[in-house]
Amino acid sequence: MILFLNMAFYNKQFQSFQLKNGLNIITRQDNNSDIATLSFRIKAGSRYEKENELGYAHLLEHMLLKGTKNFPSPFEIGYAVDRAGAYLNASTGQELSSVYIQVAKEKWQEMFKLLCDIISNPIFQKEIFENEKKVIFQEIKKTNDNPNKYLWIKTIKNIFKNHPLSHHPLGDEEIIKKAVVENLIDYRERLFIPNNMVLIANGAIDNEELIRITEQEFSVQDNIQQKSGQFDYSVPQINKGEGFEYFNSSQSYFNFNFVSARADLKDYLALQLISIFLGSLKTSILYQELRQKMGLVYNVNAYNTGYQDANLFYIETSSNYPDKVIPIVIEKLLNFEKYFSESLLKEYQEQYVNSLIRKLSDPFNEIKFLSEYWFLYNGINQLSDLINIINSIKYEDLFRIKNQYLNENNLFIMKIGKDNPQIPA
Repeated sequence: MILFLNMAFYNKQFQSFQLKNGLNIITRQDNNSDIATLSFRIKAGSRYEKENELGYAHLLEHMLLKGTKNFPSPFEIGYAVDRAGAYLNASTGQELSSVYIQVAKEKWQEMFKLLCDIISNPIFQKEIFENEKKVIFQEIKKTNDNPNKYLWIKTIKNIFKNHPLSHHPLGDEEIIKKAVVENLIDYRERLFIPNNMVLIANGAIDNEELIRITEQEFSVQDNIQQKSGQFDYSVPQINKGEGFEYFNSSQSYFNFNFVSARADLKDYLALQLISIFLGSLKTSILYQELRQKMGLVYNVNAYNTGYQDANLFYIETSSNYPDKVIPIVIEKLLNFEKYFSESLLKEYQEQYVNSLIRKLSDPFNEIKFLSEYWFLYNGINQLSDLINIINSIKYEDLFRIKNQYLNENNLFIMKIGKDNPQIPA
């Protein structure tokens, strides 16, 4: 039995299906498109790793593209994808792993069957497995040479201390070295189950054909069985203060982090508005102050990230003048009501809505957006509904939200560089 739910999404039409095995499907069929984009998103990111599995999610991502039952070598997968003129890739985050493909409409069924084969029938050859470990070690070293990426690794280890969200997808080199194929198979079988994943597709697809292929590809597989898809979520301990790690760089790099309990949808959207005002794009207050007026930074960015059991709002920047930059950022963060007027709220609401519409014109961004709302809020909101919520945010809401989520009681500043700049009292 398939459950159908029709949804209007701005001027697009989305449909949601659920197969009897629990697999969720979200589609936007566009008969005028020349391409199809399809992606499986699985709750199998690094936070689901046990302490002796750090790096398994990332290792699995690599191995998924190294051979399947029907395409038993990396070359055979690459040959099929290249000759179809398609683009295939995979990624791993803290909470989601994904595999995605984009292809011309004439080849979408063929490439979708390949995508299903990757998800349901991977084969893990020991020689390739051991070689891929070495590739990941190179990736770890390359990442650790990048100050922004190294800062993020150290940031989540400090702000999510003793919590699964502290697991970075790159993993632990020593644990990866000791991993064997059987470990990875166990990890995959525990998490790659139908009701733990969503298939999202847009463009030149046919919904009926998509469902037919999906049911055929998954119903015949013995290795996609219902195992333990349960996971206990818990709010991270709120850490306040600062951390520092030595890094051989000419600049100091730092993140200003506010960890809190998971935000509901309206608060989440309001926090996005606050991030736009503080540190996103050229007219943001921190960009104007730190770069345009004072020339103290090259760039500054603010982000709001939702997790199953937490919310993280953070600002990142770097400078040769950290002792000047840090107090300015803290002052603007903790007192932004002095700078944010009611008329500005209307401007930023309109900016947010228009940027959302623009970004969703890209098929990959659209899939990422839909998977985020499926994962965090158990379904899809119509864009018109989201716009209504954004526009319903009141001036006083921002200060309630700022006091609740962005206050000095949950501010943790993570710094890397040659010197440890002082944080003003």
